[in-house]
Amino acid sequence: MVLCHTQPFESLEARENDIIVTDKLIQGSKQLDIEIIDHLITNTEIFYSYVVESIFDFDFIKNSDQFLDKYMKEERYREEIKKERDIEIAARMLSN
Repeated sequence: MVLCHTQPFESLEARENDIIVTDKLIQGSKQLDIEIIDHLITNTEIFYSYVVESIFDFDFIKNSDQFLDKYMKEERYREEIKKERDIEIAARMLSN
C-alpha cells in the first residue's frame, strides 16, 4: 500500500506530525498484514516521496514497536520469554 495525502502548504517536505502519523499507520497495518511501501505528499503539480527522499528507513519502522499498545507489547514480551524457556528446555534435553 502507498499512503498519500495532499499538503495545503507550499513545502511538500514531510513534517514531524506526518512522520509520526506514518509510523503509527505502519504499525497498525502490521496487524492487518498490509505492507506500506511509501508515503507520498502531493499538491496539484508535484509530489514528495518518503522513499525517494529517504525520509526514514521503512524496514526499521516495520520492526519498531514505538506505537504498539500496551497489550501488544506485553504479548510480544510473553512470546519472547516462552521462546527463551523452550530453548533452555531443549538445551537441557540435549545435554542429558
